[in-house]
This record gives sequence, C-alpha cells and structure tokens, in this order.
Amino acid sequence: MSKAQGLHRYLRTISRKLVCYKDTKQTLLEGLEQELSVYSSLSYDELCQEIGNPTQVSAQLMENISEQEIAYMKRRRKMILCTVSICFVIAFALAVFYFVHAQSVMRGDFYVQEHNTVESDTFVSSGTLDDN
Repeated sequence: MSKAQGLHRYLRTISRKLVCYKDTKQTLLEGLEQELSVYSSLSYDELCQEIGNPTQVSAQLMENISEQEIAYMKRRRKMILCTVSICFVIAFALAVFYFVHAQSVMRGDFYVQEHNTVESDTFVSSGTLDDN
C-alpha cells in the first residue's frame, strides 16, 4: 500500500463513521483532508499512531454536527436497514414457497378431480322459454 493510499483509507474509515448529511460529510472531510495533507507520506497505521484512531477523530468531528441532523440520519439509516431486511425476508419466503411448490409438482403430490358428465338428448337453457 502506498503512502497516499494510507491517507485515503484513513479518511474513508472516518467517513463511514460519520452520521450526517452528505453535504456536511463532504465539507468536514475536505477540511480534514487539507489539514492532514502534511501527513500524506504516512501509512494508515502511522496515521493512526500520529493523529489518533479514526473512531476518535470521527467522534470529534461529530461534535460539530447538530443533534437534529444526527437524529434524522440515524432514523433514516434504521428505516433503510428495516426496508432491506424486510425485502430479504420476503425474497426468502418466496424462494422457500417456490422450492416447496416445485418439489411437490416434481413428486406429483397433487390431486386432480375429474368430473364425468353424461349428456342426454334434452336441451336445457339458462334463459326462459317462449311458447310461441
């Protein structure tokens, strides 16, 4: 890993831990990248030792974000996670249903009821008959 990749990885790790709007995150990370440009020759591990753990740095950056923004983004993340989870559960249930149905069809576990009708020479109409 090159030294510039270490800084990129460090910033990406911090970015993942930030809970805020996309614009706010971009502004914070651009400012942090400018401040850390003097450390661009360090690797990821050296950056962690020199500056601090990305979790600590992201916690310091989060202090500059409003509580309403953090609460909104947490609710949004939770909603997205729930929606994706529900979609996976539905997809799994449909796959299980299809598998069970396909297995029963292949085994022949279904019944067909046959109805035999005998036709006679009489004609039955569903309407009324005219005596003309």
